[in-house]
Amino acid sequence: MKNVRFCFIALLLLLDVFISVAWAQTPRFGGTLVTSTFGNITSLNPIWKYDQPAFMISQNIYSTLVISDWGISEGAKPYGDLAKSWEISDDGLTYTFHLYDNVYWHDGVKFTSADVKFTYDTVISKKYPLASYLKLVKEIRTPDEKTVVFKLSDINAPFLPMLANASNWYGQIIAKHLYEGTDIQTNPYNKKPVGTGPFKFVEWKDGQFVTLQVNEKYFRERAYLDKIIWRVYTNKEVPQADFTSGNLHLLMYELIPPFHQLKALGARPGVKMWEQKSIYDRCLVFNHKRKPFSDIRVREAISLAINRDEVSQLAWAGLWKPNYHASCSGSPLFTNSKVRWPDQDLKRAQQLLDEAGYPPDSDGVRLKPVLIATDYLKPMVEVIIQQLKRIGVHTKFDLSETATWLSRLGSGDFDLTPYYIRFGPDPDSYGEHFGTGEARNVGKYSNATLDELAKAGQKTLNFSKRKESYDKVQEILRKDFAYLPVTESGYFQFSTSKLHGVTFGDPTSYGKSFGWGGYRACWLEK
Repeated sequence: MKNVRFCFIALLLLLDVFISVAWAQTPRFGGTLVTSTFGNITSLNPIWKYDQPAFMISQNIYSTLVISDWGISEGAKPYGDLAKSWEISDDGLTYTFHLYDNVYWHDGVKFTSADVKFTYDTVISKKYPLASYLKLVKEIRTPDEKTVVFKLSDINAPFLPMLANASNWYGQIIAKHLYEGTDIQTNPYNKKPVGTGPFKFVEWKDGQFVTLQVNEKYFRERAYLDKIIWRVYTNKEVPQADFTSGNLHLLMYELIPPFHQLKALGARPGVKMWEQKSIYDRCLVFNHKRKPFSDIRVREAISLAINRDEVSQLAWAGLWKPNYHASCSGSPLFTNSKVRWPDQDLKRAQQLLDEAGYPPDSDGVRLKPVLIATDYLKPMVEVIIQQLKRIGVHTKFDLSETATWLSRLGSGDFDLTPYYIRFGPDPDSYGEHFGTGEARNVGKYSNATLDELAKAGQKTLNFSKRKESYDKVQEILRKDFAYLPVTESGYFQFSTSKLHGVTFGDPTSYGKSFGWGGYRACWLEK
C-alpha cells in the first residue's frame, strides 16, 4: 500500500513539473516591455531616410508589402506582411501581389492597394533609399483595392528577397490619405505616425523615450505585449547600468559591453544572452586605385600576414569565428566551400613584398599604408595592425566617427579599411560589393568577367544556373585577392530570462516577428 501511495505522489509531482514547463512555454498576453535604442531619433517615417535609432520602433508601427526576418540566417525565404500571396509571371517580368482586405490604418481609415502604389511611386520619384531596389520597376498598377502589380523592365531574380530585406529599414507602407500632396520630409505625421502594424503610437519625448501600445484591431492575431517603451540612450554605460539594476527588460546589441565581458553578463542570474548569426562578415578591404594595393602580390602578402584565430580571440573573445570564405555561415546557400583564403604564412608574405619591390628599410619597415576605421571595428583593427608589423607593414591608423569614415570610403581616401560584406538574403550582393562602379564597392575593385557573371546571376530565376555563376564569382575574388575575409559576425543582446520571442536570437520569432526589429512575437512571463 505504501508503494502505491509513493508512486501516486511521485506521479503527481512529475505531472506538476510537466504542467509547469508547458505553462512556462505558453505565450502570455499582457505586460509592458521596456527596451532600449541608441542615439537621438529624428523621424518615425522610415521611407525617406535611414534613421538607425528609429528603425525598430517604426517596424512595429507600420507594415510592409513583404518582409524577411532573421530566419534568413537559417535559409528562410521572404514572407508576406500586407501581401497575402503573390505570383510571378513565367517571363519573370510581372509580380502580382494579393493584399489582405481587413486592414485598417490606426486612425480607422481602410488600407488599400492605393497606399502601396503611392508609397512606392513616391520612393521612386524622389529617389528615397528603397529606390535602389526598385530600379527595374517600370510601372505599378492597382487593378482593384486588393491587388498590386509590378511590371519590371528586365528579369531581376533578387527583386523579391532584396525588397523584403530592405523593407526592414525603409520599405514600410505609409498612408496616402495623410501624405499625398504634402512635403514627405516635414509632414507632422513623421512625429506622430499612423501605421497598420501590431502597435500604435502613443508618445514621443525627444531624447527620452517613445511609447507604443498594442493595436487591438490589427489584421492578424493580436500581439502579446500590451505596451512597449523604448528608452533613448546616447551612451552605453547608462543603459548597461539600467539593465543590470532591472530597469530594462532588453539591452539591444548596439548598447552591449565589450566582447570580453559578454559571457559574464550572460551568466548572471535571471539574464538571457541571445546570439544571432549574421549575413554580414568582418573583412579587410584594399583600395585598388592606390599603390601598392593595385598590385596583387601586395594584397596576397597582407592576406598571408593575418592570423584569423588570433583576431577572433583577441578582438571578439572567440565569439565571432574565423572566416576563410567569400561568404558566411548566416548565408550558406550560395557558399562555394571549395574557395578558401590561405592560412597565415609570414615567410611567404615577406617574400611577396620583396618581389613587389618593397624591401625592409633599416628599421624593418616596408610600407606605411593609411588604415581608417570607426569605433566599433577598432578591436579587430588593433589586432591586425600588430600582425601586419610582423611583415614590415606599419600602418597609419585613423579612427573617426562613422559618418566621417563612410565619407572617406566614398571618396577613396584610404589604403586599407575594415568593412562588412553582406552575403544575403540574395547572392546579388556579390555584384553590389564587387561590381565595377557599384556604390558598395568601396575598394573600387574591377573585373570584367565577374561583372558578366554577376549580371548573369541576376537575370535568371533558375537556382542551379545562379549557383554556377556565383561559384565562379567567388573563385575570381579569391584568385585576385580582391579583399580579405577575416571573421564571421553576429549580434548579441541581453534580456530578462522572462522575455521570449525576441528578434535577433530566438528562433521562435522567425516567420512571426515581421522584421528584424519586430516585437509581435515577444511575450513576458509574469
